[in-house]
Parts: sequence; C-alpha cells; structure tokens
Amino acid sequence: MANSVYISLLEEGVSAWNQWREDNKEARPDLRGINLFKKQLQGVNFRDVDLTGAGLEKAELANAVFSMADLTDVRMAGANLSRSILSSATLAGADLSGCNLYSANLRSADLRKAKLIGTNFSGADLSKANFSGADMTDARLWMKYFGKTPVAILNGTVLQGAVLNKVDTSMVDFSKAVR
Repeated sequence: MANSVYISLLEEGVSAWNQWREDNKEARPDLRGINLFKKQLQGVNFRDVDLTGAGLEKAELANAVFSMADLTDVRMAGANLSRSILSSATLAGADLSGCNLYSANLRSADLRKAKLIGTNFSGADLSKANFSGADMTDARLWMKYFGKTPVAILNGTVLQGAVLNKVDTSMVDFSKAVR
C-alpha cells in the first residue's frame, strides 16, 4: 500500500514532489495502489517509483518520467502520456486502453499482456519494447497530425502473440520488429 509520507508530498503538487525527488535521488517511493484518477500531474517525476496496481485513469501525465518504474497492473485508461518517458518501465498486465502515448519513449518497456485497445502510439519510440500477448486492438501506430505523419518506431520490438486487430499498419515498418 502507498506510503502516506509519499502521498502527502505528492498532494503538495508536482513542483514540490519533483524537488523532493531531486533532493532524494536514491529513494524508491512506494505508491502501490494509489488512486490518482483525473489528477493533473504534467511533468511529474515517477522515475523508479513502485506504482503497482495504481489507478491513474484519465490522469494528465504529459511529459512525465516513468523510467524504470513498476507499473504492473496499473490502470491508466484514457490517460494522457504524450511525450512521456517510460523507458525500461514494467507495464505488464496494465490497462492503457485509450491512452495518448503520442511521441512517448517506451524503449525496452515491458508491456506483456497489457490492454492497449485504442491507444495512440503515433510517433512513439517502441524500440525493444515487449508487447508479447498484449491486446493492441484498434491501436494507432501512426496518424496525420498537423500535416506530419508521425509513425511508431518498432526497432527490435517484440510483438509475438500480440493482438493487432483493426490496426492500420499501412505506414508502419515491421521489418525490424520481432514477430
């Protein structure tokens, strides 16, 4: 269960939380099971934080840092994670349905058996991410955006057993992905 000291720090706001993280770089905060439904957390530093089973549905998390965080079984449906850093994060079994991961960094992230229905991955770096057994039905790997066509990067991405129903792959290069 989430530590009340960390919850209090987070309630002070993103600036206070990030300053505390800067001053306590070795800390690995325990926020397991915390409910942050619809919270405004743009730019929050959750690097190496344990958020197992947390509820972050519809949270505003643009430009957030989740590198090496444990997000196992997290509930993030409908959250905005655009331009966020989730490199080497564990998202196994997570529900990220309908999330906006536009231009996010998911390099080497573990998304095994994650629920990613309708998730926007356009422009995201998915290099070496593991999507084994993930449900990516209706996910977007590219889209027209202000005259540009950002396409997800799939270098070394593991897609074995991933469900890709209704995914428009016409602009996506799967040649370097592991299927």
